[in-house]
Amino acid sequence: MERRMRVFVTLIETDGNQRYIFATNRLRQNVGASELIFRVCTQVVLEAAVRAGAGDCWRSSTTERARRLVDPACNRRIEDGADCEVVVATSGRAILLTRSLDRARAVVRDVTAWGAKQAPGLSVAGATAECDLGAGPVHEVIRRLARTLPRVRGTLPAPESRFLRWPVVADCATSGLPASVWARPTGGEDAEPQSNVAQAKYRQAQQALERLQSQVARDQRLPASIEEIERQLGEVSWLGVVHADGNGLGKVFIDLDRHLQASQGSGNRAYLDGLRRFSLGLELCTESAFRRALVVAASHVRDDVAPVVPLVLGGDDFTALCDGRSALPLARTFLEAFEQEAASDTIEPVGDIVAQVTRAAFGVPRLSACAGVALVKPHSPFYAAYDLAEALLAAAKTVKWTARDSQGGELPCSALDFHLLAAGSAGDLGLVRGERTSQDGRARLWGGPYVVTPASALAQVADQGWLTSHELKRLEERVRAIVDRDEEGRRRLPGTVVQDLRAAVFEGKDIADRSLQLVLPRYQTRGLAALIEAEAPGSSASGQAPSLFRRESESADATVFVTSYLDVLDAAELRA
Repeated sequence: MERRMRVFVTLIETDGNQRYIFATNRLRQNVGASELIFRVCTQVVLEAAVRAGAGDCWRSSTTERARRLVDPACNRRIEDGADCEVVVATSGRAILLTRSLDRARAVVRDVTAWGAKQAPGLSVAGATAECDLGAGPVHEVIRRLARTLPRVRGTLPAPESRFLRWPVVADCATSGLPASVWARPTGGEDAEPQSNVAQAKYRQAQQALERLQSQVARDQRLPASIEEIERQLGEVSWLGVVHADGNGLGKVFIDLDRHLQASQGSGNRAYLDGLRRFSLGLELCTESAFRRALVVAASHVRDDVAPVVPLVLGGDDFTALCDGRSALPLARTFLEAFEQEAASDTIEPVGDIVAQVTRAAFGVPRLSACAGVALVKPHSPFYAAYDLAEALLAAAKTVKWTARDSQGGELPCSALDFHLLAAGSAGDLGLVRGERTSQDGRARLWGGPYVVTPASALAQVADQGWLTSHELKRLEERVRAIVDRDEEGRRRLPGTVVQDLRAAVFEGKDIADRSLQLVLPRYQTRGLAALIEAEAPGSSASGQAPSLFRRESESADATVFVTSYLDVLDAAELRA
């Protein structure tokens, strides 16, 4: 039984992170804003914890920071006489234990004061509650603080209220807030009116790139400056925004105390150490997955610099801006690597904690993630591209309703969804997909989401037909059928055939099927057979004629047909 000890639990969080990062269309500000969110709950919290009596744990390297946080000799436990112990310190969220209320208040005061001065416009708040480590579960106290924090924010003025317009002042060129200075974003650009918020983000942009460069392998090079990024991305045909995060982690954290009991034991100390290691493990998995995905993204360009800018990289969240050619390979490799890293039993320095927790939560030692990939023209508004990527991420996460076993249990399944947005099109996913419906109203002209998890790991999925038709591997095979060339360098499948079928698909299933039957005898062996969604011609099992459509669902009212053909053409355009 744990001895009774009166401590104070403190929770500090940032709020409105995505809105803060993507408030403007300036890449420098996006990068700088993400860095401010990262630093406030890592570096700033850890430095404030040192003043409150904790050990020095701040390191810009996630691995080194994790090593110090899990080491009781550095991050001393509160039971061993420490005045302050850091439980969690990750991007946007921190949890600490202190022996006195004054020390807890000092940490919150130092962190929120830094946020107000160095990250104006960012909402940072903290809440503290008393806890007896020997009398009740500490995870209940943390849950109570999570419910309290929104009420605390509700009593505070909104960050926007700090920027009043009396007397009348000029508008900031990028944020719409009142300008405070007239300055150049960089040395080579024209001066412009800038708000305090814009200045703070600009100041952090270069530091962010330098820190991110230190996290990747020596033979990998990210753009060294914002100017280099913009020079690279200004020359591409398509720009990609990849937005990914883990699946089911909200439920995992809610029941983390129960998931930890089998491997870590019961009691508050086991929970606190398990929470620390699991939070760090997620961050390490995400960074390792990004490094592996970066290798693949770099292989799709001729330059030695990978045209990838990670805007969010922390916890289980990953958002990046990249060359459109690299976007789908980057997303696919990130999801594959994230699954593999989470299943590893050798995550340094936290071991197999992630696999242990996911085995307890899902029945398999695997954690899945999903991604939304928005592909836009380089001069499209960035906020619209991000909004589209966020909506595509939500669409990808619908796999949780289908990737279930025969008992209805959810199986970890990684997937992505993507959309190539033509110039001038609306960025609302509901609108653009409303336009991707056949004229007869019977067919849906997109095939996502696409499953990344290997079929061998999803053998328990009850609806194997759905799984097969949604495999990303099948989409990639069809893309190869479109882009493959013969010995003379010509497309094996002529462009006129491809475009005629595209026009027929919009007319509806019946017209598309008749068009397919006209050209199939000639081009079946030249790649056209790979584009057929229904059973292969002549198959007695299906009883169907070859079709570019598949039956996705059926109800008493109607049968819904779906085709991946337009997705294949979009993905092929990125390979051109």
